[in-house]
Amino acid sequence: MRKSRINSQTVIGILKFLFSLFFIISIEATVWISQVEQLLLLSRVLLQIKQNICQKQRNILLKYQHLVKILVLNLVLN
Repeated sequence: MRKSRINSQTVIGILKFLFSLFFIISIEATVWISQVEQLLLLSRVLLQIKQNICQKQRNILLKYQHLVKILVLNLVLN
């Protein structure tokens, strides 16, 4: 009878340990998921900034392209 009591105590101890381990892992996973979500949000913001910069560069290039055409026409006509 003593042997079965030790076995049940051991099983209870192992179950408590596994539950604690699972709880800790679930907390860590929640933190990790939160960090991944923050990184995804940051990457979206950076992508939007990049797109805005590219659009501004295109606008500047178009503006200068028009000026270059005017200068070339002036050179050709003169």
